[in-house]
Amino acid sequence: MAKYNKTGRSKTKGRVVILPYPLLESDAWRTLPPPACKIFIELRRRFNGANNGDISLSCREAAEIAGCSKGSAKRHFDSLISHGFIDLRRKGVMRNRFASTWYLTMETCEFQPSYPTNRWRAYKKTPVLPQDFTVPDMKR
Repeated sequence: MAKYNKTGRSKTKGRVVILPYPLLESDAWRTLPPPACKIFIELRRRFNGANNGDISLSCREAAEIAGCSKGSAKRHFDSLISHGFIDLRRKGVMRNRFASTWYLTMETCEFQPSYPTNRWRAYKKTPVLPQDFTVPDMKR
């Protein structure tokens, strides 16, 4: 069975979400909690190539996708922002029924410079030590 039709296009009409290897191998991606990864993949899925900065996703929708509460979804959005994957363009308003709009830092945007900022590349994992951590004496 042929993979392509007469026009040379693929017979499958499905779209794909691309996650490049440098992103998957970065410290920023590896330290994200799994629900935050689900939310990022959903934002990436809603990106169509021309709507960066107008990708709408509410905390309620994100909570359903990630399988968590709305408060947890808000914390996962905050972790995506702190890790440098997304930025908030417009905060949502519940009374007017507008969802927050986001933009991906790995894609170009009409109100940003002509290149992606890729803030996730600058994220460095810092080791966390307890406050009462002391180095033991090595006396023999």
